Amino acid sequence: MERTTFYLPCGNNLDEWPPSFEGFYDPSQRWNGWVCPKFTKEIFDKIVEYYQDEKTNTAESIAELKEFCDPITSKTKWNVSMHGALYDFGSSCLCWSTDELDDKENMGTVYLMEQK
Repeated sequence: MERTTFYLPCGNNLDEWPPSFEGFYDPSQRWNGWVCPKFTKEIFDKIVEYYQDEKTNTAESIAELKEFCDPITSKTKWNVSMHGALYDFGSSCLCWSTDELDDKENMGTVYLMEQK
């Protein structure tokens, strides 16, 4: 598993650029060319909070993403030492991209994991 930041390339009501979330992925696992990231519970909760917030997203987007917000069904079989269980938010359904780290001026807010 490799560690990087991921974003969903879709618009929202508030931010010019979509936020990015730190997580893990297997470079050999792709869905229609898109990465399939996994996140710690801490980051999963931030993703849910952001994408279920009426200030940042339309009612239609909130409804579309609701199915990915349940921590029980989103918990995966994957674990990362020091961080524990990993969670999925729409992998193999949503078009997650990895950030280009040298293009920081075209990035939104970046949510990083707590250092352990």
